[in-house]
Amino acid sequence: MDLSKQEAREWLKSAGLRSTIPRIAVLRLLAQSDCPLSHGEVLAQLDPDDFDQATIYRNLVRLVD
Repeated sequence: MDLSKQEAREWLKSAGLRSTIPRIAVLRLLAQSDCPLSHGEVLAQLDPDDFDQATIYRNLVRLVD
């Protein structure tokens, strides 16, 4: 499922989460994946210059919560 940036923002807002750039990127990536992704797989698919490992990990944890 493709998720637009606006749809991601609305989903995060409804979940009570802030709509940060990294969180939107992670959510959109997970939404378009056909299977669960590990932290390493998410890192490999996002631009490493834009997001560091800790930021991605924290966002994955928040989305799971």
